[in-house]
Amino acid sequence: MALYLSKKKRPAKEEKMLKISWPAYDGVFNRETMLDLQEFFSKKLIKSLDYCIAKGKEANVYRATTPSGEYLAVKIYRLHTPSFVKMYEYLEGDQRFLKVQKSKPKIIFSWTKKEFSNLKYLSEIKVPVPKPISFKKNILIMEFLGENGIPYSALAQIGPTKPKEQKEFLIEQIEKMYQNQIVHADLSEYNILIDDQANRLFIIDCAQAVLTSHPKANEWYNRDKENIERYFKKFLNNSKQES
Repeated sequence: MALYLSKKKRPAKEEKMLKISWPAYDGVFNRETMLDLQEFFSKKLIKSLDYCIAKGKEANVYRATTPSGEYLAVKIYRLHTPSFVKMYEYLEGDQRFLKVQKSKPKIIFSWTKKEFSNLKYLSEIKVPVPKPISFKKNILIMEFLGENGIPYSALAQIGPTKPKEQKEFLIEQIEKMYQNQIVHADLSEYNILIDDQANRLFIIDCAQAVLTSHPKANEWYNRDKENIERYFKKFLNNSKQES
């Protein structure tokens, strides 16, 4: 069921009903978030939220339809996520976010802004990520990665189509990021999408990405590479056995 928001300011009674009806809906649609979403509807950036693409501890991602019938992805971070303390670890050592206040809403709003900034930069250096469109507070709007309205699956769900080539490609992306002073810091098969028809890979979930000046950047850079090596090892071993 698509979620539509009124273009007019909701009267107090309607807001009260909204508060009762929506806060438990996937854990992200509280009153404040609904009103912030209204801005994107009013600007005609999106016409509807169609369905949930992915659910996580920190955020949910939804497919959205634009007034022209195209698709976008809308990521909404939970304002009461239990992971905000972990988020701060990736923020406090990042020179771009040194003045973030250590309060839950401020951390989550900065986290959303950080993902938007990271996606913009990664797009500029030609790393395959969803292109960012807009953001506000805990809402991030970005390119929809999929075909015919169906989102691409995570690599973890369907496995690689060409293990050797795709492993090399991902290691190249990790190196490219590092050479351009940024580290993904949480790369694994769970946040890589695959277009199995065209054998293309896309890197997602980039909020935690840090500059190489971060105290833990080298540790996380090595962890990213180890995660990719570990994941593809079983597929490459199987290929050797079959040959």
